[in-house]
Amino acid sequence: MFGINLVGFDAFQQDGAVYVSPRRILGIDHVDIAYNGEVAYVGMGGGAGRGGQRTATYTRRSSRMSALPLGWERAPLAAIARNHDAKRIPLNKNARDRRRGPYPYYGANGLVDSVNDFIFDGGFALLAEDGGYFDEPERGVAYKATGKFWVNNHAHILEPLDGISADFLVQVLNATDWMPYVSGTTRLKLTQGGIERATVPIPPLPEQSRIVAKLDALSARSKQARAELDRVPEAGRIVDQRAGPVSHVHQP
Repeated sequence: MFGINLVGFDAFQQDGAVYVSPRRILGIDHVDIAYNGEVAYVGMGGGAGRGGQRTATYTRRSSRMSALPLGWERAPLAAIARNHDAKRIPLNKNARDRRRGPYPYYGANGLVDSVNDFIFDGGFALLAEDGGYFDEPERGVAYKATGKFWVNNHAHILEPLDGISADFLVQVLNATDWMPYVSGTTRLKLTQGGIERATVPIPPLPEQSRIVAKLDALSARSKQARAELDRVPEAGRIVDQRAGPVSHVHQP
């Protein structure tokens, strides 16, 4: 058994795990946690004039505690992003051909077409519903969409909340292991139920900005390196052309 006291922190339980959050809740100054490997005893105390001690017991289904850097919290995805899937309207190719225009029409993995109207206006994270690369995380399953655009029914539309940026939300979604939440075999699908069960780590806002800036810089360097590599065959072809045909010298 061990115990800890966290001033100004909240603790909550989800899917058998005990999480600690730095978001102070009304009337609570501190959280005491005692954990013996199977059961976590959580006591929430109020300060002067705020009432007495509240207690709760959380039984664990696993033996691991949430380990996050100081100031981070693990939160349900549904608590930090509003889902707008109900507003999606899919258009088949014939319908899109009749509605050619300047607005992007997005699908599971990016831009599909352009149409003459839009459904959304702002900054959102689009997360693949079906057809996403959930079993190939290096390819990414989420991307950012900004401005005026249309989305079909193969991508979830998530609006970041509480000051979280769309850039950071995309990074978090792409860093999440979605395999425990998807269904299907030949064509994996992430349903709204899967999204509601998912939890993600959230750092403080300044740390979010630093993470996004660092990852953007790494992505830019990666793209530059790939572009340099793509130019290597072209450079070799130009050198061969300038050198001309090779003449063979016969030795007597």
